[in-house]
Amino acid sequence: MNPSFYAWLGLGLFWLELSYQLSAQWSLYPQYSYGWAIPFLAAFFLWRRWARRPLPELCPFKFLLVFLLVFLAVGFFATRFVQEANLIWRLPIWLMALQVVGITLAAFYLAGGKIWLKHFAFPVLFFLIAVPWLRPIEEPLIQALTDFNARASVEIFSLLGIPVFQQANVIETSRGLVGIDEACSGVRSFQATMMLALLFGEFYFLNFKHRGKLLLAGIALAVGSNILRTTTLVFVCTQRGLQVMGQWHDPTGVAILVICFTSLWFLSQRYAKKDFASSSRVNPVASDAGKKPGKAFPAPLLIGLGVCLVLSELATEFWYRQHEIVSTRTQLWHLRFPENTNSFRAFEISKVVSDRLKYDEGHALAWKDNESRKWQMLYFRWRPADSRFQRVVVQDGKNHAPESCLSRSGKKVLAVNGLKTLQADGISLPFQSYVFEDQGERMHVYFCLWQDYFSRLSEADYAKFSRQSPRLAAVAAGNRSVHEGLQVLELAVWGIDDDLAADKAAQEELQKWVKRR
Repeated sequence: MNPSFYAWLGLGLFWLELSYQLSAQWSLYPQYSYGWAIPFLAAFFLWRRWARRPLPELCPFKFLLVFLLVFLAVGFFATRFVQEANLIWRLPIWLMALQVVGITLAAFYLAGGKIWLKHFAFPVLFFLIAVPWLRPIEEPLIQALTDFNARASVEIFSLLGIPVFQQANVIETSRGLVGIDEACSGVRSFQATMMLALLFGEFYFLNFKHRGKLLLAGIALAVGSNILRTTTLVFVCTQRGLQVMGQWHDPTGVAILVICFTSLWFLSQRYAKKDFASSSRVNPVASDAGKKPGKAFPAPLLIGLGVCLVLSELATEFWYRQHEIVSTRTQLWHLRFPENTNSFRAFEISKVVSDRLKYDEGHALAWKDNESRKWQMLYFRWRPADSRFQRVVVQDGKNHAPESCLSRSGKKVLAVNGLKTLQADGISLPFQSYVFEDQGERMHVYFCLWQDYFSRLSEADYAKFSRQSPRLAAVAAGNRSVHEGLQVLELAVWGIDDDLAADKAAQEELQKWVKRR
C-alpha cells in the first residue's frame, strides 16, 4: 500500500487523540457542545480544498521544518501525560491543539511548500473554534456580557416606564428576582455565531473582507438577540411571575439560535453573490486534481510519529495504573443533620447549578445560632468515579471556588485568609478562609474541597500537597480521579467582625454537622 496512506494515518491518530480528549469538555459544557460537529466539518472543508489543491512547490526549509515537527510531537506526548490527570484543565488541551495544528501545517508545508500551507490553513485552524477558551479569557467575557446584558435590559424597561433594578447579575422586579446566569449571559450564542460565521464563510468561499464582515455581524447578532431574550424574560416575569417566566427560558434560547443561523445564512448568500459577480470567488475547478503530493512529503516521519504516539499512550496508561489504589473504604466523613430541625431551613438549589455541577448529593441550609448570627451551608458530594465521564464531572467539581461564584452575586472580596485547619469529630479538615462584604456586612466564608485521596495522605504529605500546584501534584502522584469521590463543604457566617472569633464559631458549628464514618 502507498506509504502516503500510512503517513496520513499517522497524522490522523493525533487528530483522533485530540478529538477524544476534547470530547469530555464538549459533553460537560453546553456552550461547547457544537464541538462534536467541528471534526467532521473540518474534514469536509479539507476534502473540498484537497480537490482544488494547487500544484505543490518545493519546500526551502526542510531540516528546520522536520525539527519543528518532531519538537511539536514530543511536546504533545509530554502535554498528554499531564493532561491525563487533568482532563478539563484548558491550558494543556490548548497546547495539545496547537501542537497538532502545528504538526499538520508543517506536514503540508513539507509536502507542497508555502502555497499548500496557505491553501490548507483554514480547515486546519478552523478546528480551534472547538477548543474551550482559557478561563482567564472566558470568565471576564462572561462577566462583561452578563453585566452589559443586565444594564441594557434595565435601560429598556426604564424607557418603557416599568420599574426594575439591577443588583450585580440580578434584576429585581415587582414579581421577584431574575438572575442573569452563565446560560443567560449570551456567551453560548456568542461562541455559536462565531462558529457559524466561519463555517458559512468557508462553505461559500467568501473573500477575506466578507468573512470579516460576517464575523462582526454574528457577534452583533449574538449580543443584540440575547438582550432581546433577557428583556422578554424579565417582561414576562413582571407580568405573569417567575414560574411562567421559567417556561419561556428554553424556547427563547432556541429562538436566538434560529435568528442567528438564518440571518448569517442570508448574509453569507448575499456576500457569495457579490464575490461571484466580481470574480473574486475561489475557482471551483481543481488545477491538478490528479496530482500527487510533492517529493518532500514526510511519509516515514509521520508514520514514525504515529507509532510513537501509540507507545506514549501505553506508557501514560501504565504510569497511572501503577499508582491507582482501588479502596473499598467509604468516605472518611459525612454530613449529619442536627436533631433540632426547627432551628434551620433547607432552601432549593437552582436547576442551573445542579445541571452544571452534576453532583450525586447536594444540600443548601440556613439557620441562626444562639447569638442570632446568620449561617449558611452548601454541601455537595460526588460518588467515586467509575467511568471517564464521571472522572470529568469529579474533576470539574474541583474547579469551583467562592471567589468567582460569590463575586458574581454582588459580594466583594475583602480578604483571603488562606488555609485554616478546622477539627470535626477528630478529623482535620482543610478550609480556605475568605472575608466578603455583603450589603455592608462582613461575611466569613470557609470552603473545604475534600478528595477521597486525602485520607491516604499523612499530615506531612498533605502539607506538602497543599503547597504544590494541585494539578501537577496529581500528575506526580499518578492520581487521575479513578475510583475517587469528592466532597465540597462551604460554610458562611454573617455578623462576626473579628477573624479569630469567626474561626472559633465555625469550628463549633462544624462539630455539630460533620461526623466520621
